[in-house]
Amino acid sequence: VEGGSNAIALGRCLSAIEAWGGQIFIEDPEQRLPLRHPIAVKAQQWKSTELEVLFDHVDYFYPLKDETTFDQNADKSIISIGQLTHYPLHTSLIALRQKIEVVKENGLGHGFEVDDNDLLDTLRVLILHGFDVNERLDRIDLRNEAAELNACLGFTPLQILAVAALDAEQLSTPNGNSHAPSSATVDGIRRCIAESAKLLVRYGGRISVTAPPTSRNKKEASSSSAAGTAPSKKLSKLSIGRGGSEQSAKSASSADDQEEAVEAVSSSSLPLFNRSELCIDENATLVDLLGGELLLRDAKNEWYEEVAVRESKTMDLTPNLPKEDMRGDANSCAICWKMFGTVSNRRHSCRITRRYVCDECSTKRMYDSRAAEHRISDGQFPLAQVEGAKMDEEEQKIHDEERAKRQEEKKKERTARLAGTTAAASGLSAATGANDTLDADKQELFGGAIMKNMKNLIMGEDEEDEEDQFQSVTAKLSATRDAFNERGERLNSLAEKTAALQDASKDFASMAKELRKQQESKGIFGGFF
Repeated sequence: VEGGSNAIALGRCLSAIEAWGGQIFIEDPEQRLPLRHPIAVKAQQWKSTELEVLFDHVDYFYPLKDETTFDQNADKSIISIGQLTHYPLHTSLIALRQKIEVVKENGLGHGFEVDDNDLLDTLRVLILHGFDVNERLDRIDLRNEAAELNACLGFTPLQILAVAALDAEQLSTPNGNSHAPSSATVDGIRRCIAESAKLLVRYGGRISVTAPPTSRNKKEASSSSAAGTAPSKKLSKLSIGRGGSEQSAKSASSADDQEEAVEAVSSSSLPLFNRSELCIDENATLVDLLGGELLLRDAKNEWYEEVAVRESKTMDLTPNLPKEDMRGDANSCAICWKMFGTVSNRRHSCRITRRYVCDECSTKRMYDSRAAEHRISDGQFPLAQVEGAKMDEEEQKIHDEERAKRQEEKKKERTARLAGTTAAASGLSAATGANDTLDADKQELFGGAIMKNMKNLIMGEDEEDEEDQFQSVTAKLSATRDAFNERGERLNSLAEKTAALQDASKDFASMAKELRKQQESKGIFGGFF
């Protein structure tokens, strides 16, 4: 995009290609146009963000399938994700050597002066996707595209990093070059190497492996490492130097191995190196160049403190592996190439990769749903941690959603109960209001104008006004009765009582008039009344 890389655009393009049935990588079966795997290309460029995008479109979970061919038997020959993707861990570290050579030539910093460590980010992405940090590089056939890789045949990532550290030491040695790099550049390169070494050891990288062989020859491996011992030759600081192609070839155990070693090293454009120097744990100078003994020991302890990881849905854990499903050589470790023995260095099986591995390359465990632990290769452990964390996050999300759903249901129940309580309170209030109105009406009926009129009748008002007063009482009673009838059934009883009271009032008025007449006829109490 605009002359630069764009991870988002890359992801969209890959998604579009897959939607139309395309593949991310197809190898030319006739080798007319050898292609490197995109994972290896981006690893060489130290593009960690784009690597993340590529892994979203690449199947890196075991059991692996060779998508570059339709031959079903080819799957059996693919024994590691590193082999399938052309060893990106090793490629990224070889790229460090290439950048150091460029710094030697022109003296430019090439980004090493800044604190950002693109190599470290690239290595971390690869490690967290299941690449073995102790895997030895096997030969790949990509013509000239794989010259630098094949020159490092048999190397572990840490051993390539150790060679890069030796390359970096020459930057501070005066050689008459007018383009000498600045001290900030040299310090940046050393910091990059130390941080990378710490990361590799933190995830199980071993400095105790034997010097890289020139082939995966069983007899050679048996003679040098079957008993778990390193070569007896120990190198001093003064013995570190640059061996030519002849020195590299001398470590081969046969004429064929020597010829292949010479050809591989001579085809490389990088400085030559002496394989026998790369027993890292036996050379104090190499340990110092990789960050120092204290740094490496602390990183190693962090790795040892890691506990068993839970089984995840994305990783195929197979507790009982039949022999026909195993991959790789049954006589040597698929990762470090160490020969198996009957007593020491016994053969084990990784329950995820289905490969034969040694004890040192499979120190970690994964436990299943029954809490039973199973051996897995060290390279799969960081990936298992990542996938386990994803599964924990998904389960937590489901748990939170269910809890939110339960809380919502409880809230609805509380709202419904509150609504019922409010309705009941409203009904009670209405009833209370009706009772208050009823009491007021009663007060008006029995204590208001009616009683006043009754008093007037009794207390001797003019006879001509008696009929009007009686009509007024009757009218008020009728109006009250009509009002009660409108209130509904609840006031029916009151209306009936009011009608009875009306009749009683008439009788009382008549009796009062009769009593008055009797008193007047006697003439005794007329003045009083």
